[in-house]
Amino acid sequence: MNQWADSVNWIPPQLESINVMICYNNSQQFIINFLQQFQNTLKSIKIRYLKFEAETEVQSFLNDYHAPNLEKLIVYPVFNNISFYGNHIANLKSLYVPRYMLNYLIENWLHLGKIEKLHVEIPIDSFHLLNSIYGILNEKPHLKHLIIHPIYYTIPSCPQNSKESLIIPSQFIIQYLVKLNIRYFKKEDISNFLFSSTFPSLRYLRVHSEFDNLESITFFERHKQLVQIHLKTPYHTLDTGPSEQLSIALSQLPSLVHITLYLYCNIKISDLIPTKILVSLHNSESLDFIEIQLDNTTILHPSHPFKLISGKNRIHKYSRFEINTNNND
Repeated sequence: MNQWADSVNWIPPQLESINVMICYNNSQQFIINFLQQFQNTLKSIKIRYLKFEAETEVQSFLNDYHAPNLEKLIVYPVFNNISFYGNHIANLKSLYVPRYMLNYLIENWLHLGKIEKLHVEIPIDSFHLLNSIYGILNEKPHLKHLIIHPIYYTIPSCPQNSKESLIIPSQFIIQYLVKLNIRYFKKEDISNFLFSSTFPSLRYLRVHSEFDNLESITFFERHKQLVQIHLKTPYHTLDTGPSEQLSIALSQLPSLVHITLYLYCNIKISDLIPTKILVSLHNSESLDFIEIQLDNTTILHPSHPFKLISGKNRIHKYSRFEINTNNND
């Protein structure tokens, strides 16, 4: 333990970022010494797996801890220290909000004066709070990057059939978001949350969910400014007919430069009906890169002028440009 406590002296004094995993009670004094040593230089703190049954030395210490230059804070999965968040909320630029801190986030929204990136974890029994978050996003012009991760589970106090309704007004406009990451929504919920809204500044979209093709087409038609799209979805989401229409819609996005398709499935490749998601992408005047991940990409590749530039670990990357590895100079 003394060796751990003294090891902070081996680290450069200008350290700005720490990523800590707390697994054993005997590491607590080391963490305290570490946070004290670099209190004035730290800009990023990530603490993982606080596996303690009761109040601990670290949690007690953090009640009064304040790192004046802290900009990024990620603490999970179990950490309910309101004082620690409150000590830093005014200067934070990036914040991870676990499911048990949602009410705190909304109640202290005005104090997030510098927030630029927000990662929100929202459980099924709190979907109504997502409506509240949507209603206040436009109050933060510096908030450019939003990640939403729903938690679906069944607990005695919240059976699945009592889920709060997730209804976003169809004309809701979220002005300032540039990057939006939607993770693991159910199909019916992503329709309400994403496709019914408008994001005039959106440039980068990541969707890791099953979705309705026709609704997504309407969404892309409203968002011609998109530069990069990442779609991670079950293979059956991109059925032959609707996927052809979606491919046309994507090819007509005048600013789209990069698209990633990560398609996963639970059946044999030989049993799949080939999707037509790539059939029109080569007609795009702006698209330069296509990345595809599938169990077997031999049945899924774009047309000329796109050429394979990299293919390993089931990830195939295609480019409109020739990649010349020879140096003629």
